[in-house]
Amino acid sequence: MLVYRRVLKTLKKLADLYEKDENGVKTGYLIRPKKQGLLERKIKDFETKLRIKYGVEDGYTPSSLPAETRTAYYKELN
Repeated sequence: MLVYRRVLKTLKKLADLYEKDENGVKTGYLIRPKKQGLLERKIKDFETKLRIKYGVEDGYTPSSLPAETRTAYYKELN
């Protein structure tokens, strides 16, 4: 029984090594000063808003846009 408790205690410590988002769900990334999961979600949200703004469908590149619009899209993206 003592070994079982030690194993459980160790597993709980290992579970605390993973970062959680604001809803308490584990992101799958180890804890570090910058929250990788939060950063990736913000980038994805920004790219989605930009695609909606310029009318680019998901999964497609903005190559079908006019040259000036495409340049503006890439400037905002970078």
